[in-house]
Amino acid sequence: EADLAAGRQELVSMIVSETDRITALLSRIEGLASDAPLQLAEVNIHEILDHCVKLTRASFGRHLSIIQQFDPSLPLIRADKGLLTQAFINIFKNASEATGKNDKLIIKTSYSITGWRTRNTARNSSFQPLQIDIIDTGSGIPEELQQSVFVPMVTGRAEGTGLGLSIAQSVVSGHGGLLECE
Repeated sequence: EADLAAGRQELVSMIVSETDRITALLSRIEGLASDAPLQLAEVNIHEILDHCVKLTRASFGRHLSIIQQFDPSLPLIRADKGLLTQAFINIFKNASEATGKNDKLIIKTSYSITGWRTRNTARNSSFQPLQIDIIDTGSGIPEELQQSVFVPMVTGRAEGTGLGLSIAQSVVSGHGGLLECE
């Protein structure tokens, strides 16, 4: 019974923090269109990813086996925590919708020295050489959509809005990064 109460308390706490984050996010998304400056702070990328994994497990990704392979040596980065959280949730949700029972969502973090060299023209000079791979074992993206998955309003699902990956792309690009799809 104590475990159940603790579990409920954690879920309530998550709901409250997500409500606050989503409220702030709506304001920030409006700012993305106007090139408002990011609200940068020192953040631990693994804390952001852990939070997104908890939300995924508690809601849309209950059917997934989530595997985290994090490089513990990664430094703190300067980033907008709320926007990165939304980007990862959008990507995880997309993966969740393309997977079924017993499929996997694998999240890996590492350094990307080559990424640092090839992205030196990024808008944000605080870009860090991080690489985050998000891999699912789902059905994949139809070949005819692969070149346009980040274009607003492009979706392969009848009930989809085509905004999730577009927002994720905008957030990552705003941080000086690159979001790619294979």
